[in-house]
Amino acid sequence: MSVLNPLVEEFAYLGFVTNVLRRRGGVAAIGAAVAARAAVHLHQGPTPVAGIAALGAAVTIYYYRTRRLWPVVVAHSLLDFIALVRMNADAR
Repeated sequence: MSVLNPLVEEFAYLGFVTNVLRRRGGVAAIGAAVAARAAVHLHQGPTPVAGIAALGAAVTIYYYRTRRLWPVVVAHSLLDFIALVRMNADAR
């Protein structure tokens, strides 16, 4: 899941949403991608969503400027893996 979820999310938010809206300008493309990312995570509550939106804005701006998707996928995978390891450690 630490690999599949980041692949799907980043291809959806960055590879699709950002690129579809790119011709409408950076604010529209970046705003829509961040809004979609935040909306999918609303079930986690307001505090996690704020962090997800902030990090999402940073990686979306990076992608918008560079069009490099794989560094974002790798970073997302690492963050998810670390979160899963911490959840497992907390459960013990």
